[in-house]
Formats: sequence, structure tokens, C-alpha cells
Amino acid sequence: MGLIIKTLVLIIAFLCGATGRSQTNSALGELQPPDRGKITEQNSKQSSVAFQPESQQAKQEDAAARRFVMTCSGCHSLSGVRLTGPELSHVATWPTDQLKQAISRMQDRVGPLTGEEIDALASLLHDPKVRERLKAEESRIQEQLMAKLEPANYAIGRDLFYGKRGLKNGGLACISCHKVNGVGGNLGPDLSLVINKMAEPALASAIEKSSFLIMGPHYKLHPIELQEALHIARYLAEEGARANVSITAGSFTNSGVIIGAAAYGLIVVYLMRAKRNRNKRI
Repeated sequence: MGLIIKTLVLIIAFLCGATGRSQTNSALGELQPPDRGKITEQNSKQSSVAFQPESQQAKQEDAAARRFVMTCSGCHSLSGVRLTGPELSHVATWPTDQLKQAISRMQDRVGPLTGEEIDALASLLHDPKVRERLKAEESRIQEQLMAKLEPANYAIGRDLFYGKRGLKNGGLACISCHKVNGVGGNLGPDLSLVINKMAEPALASAIEKSSFLIMGPHYKLHPIELQEALHIARYLAEEGARANVSITAGSFTNSGVIIGAAAYGLIVVYLMRAKRNRNKRI
């Protein structure tokens, strides 16, 4: 009898323990972390949105810098180089009202500017990072142009410059007034090293607008297409780069000649003194 009772107690204890474990596992199951694969997939999706490479993100337009590049940079620079208009580095020290008035007066040359645009340009010229902003916007503009138009072509630009290929709207070839590498007219400035004064996008903008004193009246009736301006700017940029290399190489050559002559002179002086000393001993 005692053995039977003990057996029943053990059976009941076993059944209660199994039920408890089942309930505990069920409760714990609700607290189990989600599948790691799903977490990884979700995190990957979030990361791909939050941490896309810069090249895949839309670059925000700097409206003031764009306005300066497209409207002002053909005549003004902030690089210490004077173009047809004054160099503008010094205006950063001007009072805001004085700077706004100066910008407003430029409407006679560049067309109407809104009050918001005048304020933005004044703020840009007062910004210590103005050069970095202009450089970034020039790169962005160039990327946009390359996406919409044919890539700039050196050979086409050369033919347009020298008149071997006619401009679409019948304008005069650049060689009529300008020269490159000693070839061309002298009514306008020599453009051999113009790339040292302005970046290629600004140069293309200046060519397209052609708002200079002598060029303006003619090209207003025979405007240069933006595509043509890009080709001509590329030609001038590459020619300027070659000219810079030649100048650098020439300066090294001249320096070598001077150093060689100086060394030769020192050797001659040394030999003469050595000979004089020997004669004294004799």
C-alpha cells in the first residue's frame, strides 16, 4: 500500500513539473528576441538610407553661389586676379548696406535682381568660406551641364575658336579679337592663360554671355550657344594647362643654367686662388 501511494505521488509530481515547464517555455517564448536575420535586413535597409555615399545623394544647390558663378564670375574674381571688373576680396570688410548698394548698381549690366538675391549675394561675399562655396557650386554646375549636354570637346572648341567650324548663330570666331599661343587678333586680351584667372565653368559662362564692352553688341545679335561655350572653354583650359607646364619647364631650365654658371664661376675662382697660393710658396 505504501509503495502504491509513493508511486502515485511521483506520477503526480512528474505531471505537475511537465505542465510547469510547458507554461514557462510558452511565457519565455513571448520574450524571445526577433530573428537575427530580420534585424540585420532591417538595419541594412535603414543604413542604406541614412548612410548613402555622397555621390548618390542629391547635392543641395547653393543659390547665392550659383548666381555669382553664372552672373558675376565672368567679370569679377575672388582669387586676387583682376578681370574686366574689380577683384572682390576686399568687399568682405564693407558694411552690409554699402555692399548691397554696390550689388544693386550692377543691375544695369546683369539685369534685374530681387531684394532676396541682393541680400544673398551680400551674405555670400561676407562669408569667410565664400571661395569654398563657389568652388563647390562650380563643380555642381559642371556636373549638371555634363548630364544635359554633350561632353566638352577640345577639338571642336579649337575649331570654333579659329573659325574652322562656324558658330550656330553666325557670330564672329574668337580669333577675330583674341589670340592663343601667339596666333590671333589683338583687339581683345590674350587668352592663352585665361584658365589661371577663372575656372572652366565660369569661363564657359563668360563666353556664353559675352557681355564685355566690345563683344556685347555683336553677340547680343548672334549669341553663343552654351554647348559651343563649353567646347571653347575646354579648348582654352587645356591650352592653358599646356602653357603652364611649358612655363614651369622653362623656369627649371633657366634655373639650371644660372646654377651651372654660378658653379663654374666658383670653380674658376677656386683654381685661381689655389694657383696664386702655390706661386707664393715658391
